[in-house]
Amino acid sequence: MATYLHKNRNGNYYCRIPFPVSLKAIGFPAEVRFSHRTKDRNEAMVSNLEVVLKAKVWIEEIKVAEVSNTLNNNIMMKIAKIREQERVQPEMNKKNK
Repeated sequence: MATYLHKNRNGNYYCRIPFPVSLKAIGFPAEVRFSHRTKDRNEAMVSNLEVVLKAKVWIEEIKVAEVSNTLNNNIMMKIAKIREQERVQPEMNKKNK
């Protein structure tokens, strides 16, 4: 569950997801990182589950999709969506508490 969860030197948690070797071979980066923007491990673990699931789904979509110039733009848009959702989610959780 928390295998992708890491803590930086400032104590903030982030998610590190490596790309498969097949995608690295065609020019993708070695990994992508998403900050959870929290120092609380429990909050980070909940957020991590959502981020990892979404990231794994779109990595599988990339594997299946045909590599093209528009693919890179789609990937960047999906990364931005995941990052935007992870910014909003902790605020919603705090309001519910």
